Formats: sequence, C-alpha cells, structure tokens
Amino acid sequence: MKKKIDMNSPLFLDLFQMVYSYLQIVNIETDEDITGLNFFTNTIRKQQYTRYDETFIIASPLLYGNILKTGGPIIDVTLQLAAKVLTEKRQYTQLIDVLGDVGGLMEILYSFLNIITSFVTEILYDKSLVNNFFHLT
Repeated sequence: MKKKIDMNSPLFLDLFQMVYSYLQIVNIETDEDITGLNFFTNTIRKQQYTRYDETFIIASPLLYGNILKTGGPIIDVTLQLAAKVLTEKRQYTQLIDVLGDVGGLMEILYSFLNIITSFVTEILYDKSLVNNFFHLT
C-alpha cells in the first residue's frame, strides 16, 4: 500500500527553507491461529512498514544573495526516521471463542425451552391421569 503525500509550501526568492519530514516505523503482528487449538506453535506473522508522520518547515534569510543570479539552493529537504515506533497487534476471532459464545446462547435457549415443555408435560400428565381413572370399556 503506497500513498503519496503532498507537502505544500510557498517558495520565496529571499528565504531559504529547510523541510524536515519524519517517517515512522510501523510493526504489525498478526496472530493467525483461527482455531485456537495451536498451543505449541507460533502463528504470529510479523510485518514492518514505514508511514508518514509529520513535517516541519523552517524558513531563514538567504545567505547566497539573489538566487536568480547565483543559482544557489532555495530549499533543503531532509527525510528522517521518527524516534517513536508504532506496534499494532491484531488477532482474529478464534473458533473456540465462537463455539463458546454459541454454547452459552444454546444453554439459555435450552433452559427456556425446558421451562415451556415442563408446563406442557404437566398438563398432558394431568389429562392422561384423569383419562386413566375414568377409562370406559
């Protein structure tokens, strides 16, 4: 993924500009264990990128005189690495967690259906008992 960064600044014939642009190192660690069962193997994928962090522009009077006559530099651009490093850790939802969530949901559903069926079973048992007492042949 490449992204272009535009650094806009006006240029003046009587000012010398120093542009300091900082790039930051980004470490991305991705845990690729989607089952949750790999206890003894390392499934972490590590990637390293650079990204644009910030820019400072410092202007000072020209030391070389008229640039159009001398042909001296008008701008100095310096790219540097920033002192801070960003580390991002990513992890996929594991199959064990999904099954645990579904199991908890199924337990609640099972308890609800168990309460409903206990009432229906009690009513059917009472009807069956009354029918057996008054059985006509």
